[in-house]
Amino acid sequence: MDVELVKGLLETIQNAMVSNKLHDDVAVSIFNPDKSYDGAAAWCESFNKLGDGLNWISFEKVAKAGKALRGSALSWFETWDPETDRSWEEFKKYIVSVYLQRKNLNWKLLYARLYTSDSADSFDGYAREKLRLLKSTKICSTEGQLIQLICGGISDLNVKMASLISSVESTADLIYLLSTYTKLLKKAV
Repeated sequence: MDVELVKGLLETIQNAMVSNKLHDDVAVSIFNPDKSYDGAAAWCESFNKLGDGLNWISFEKVAKAGKALRGSALSWFETWDPETDRSWEEFKKYIVSVYLQRKNLNWKLLYARLYTSDSADSFDGYAREKLRLLKSTKICSTEGQLIQLICGGISDLNVKMASLISSVESTADLIYLLSTYTKLLKKAV
């Protein structure tokens, strides 16, 4: 067998393996509509640019996009049954129609107000998410107001009262205080 031919084949195989590995190691942005107000359109646009830059074909984009979905978008993807094919264009058309942009201030305020400690696994986790939701409204609030709003959503009366009468002066201090409380998880019936 020709040594140069074998050497050339081995180099081609190695280059293909390195190229595939580079594309597999690419970190794509996560899309979780339960924690984002931007909707799927902006996410699809940035994902598409990445895929085009890496020369991904249509079906490769869909497969990689599916791995980047979280929350209700992942549930949607697992049951997605397109009318024609599972191409990137079909995927994009469907996901954008399902997850619209929600930048409306009323919606943000309502969601921030309705978010309570019952929705989180821990009190400090609740406080971090509540703070993120409140700040996403872009309404200028003092630290004291943010502390009151966060404490107001704590369902456990003992933890709520202890937080309200504490001498914390910042949201960081409140989060630290709440990390000292253990949340009792409700048993499934």
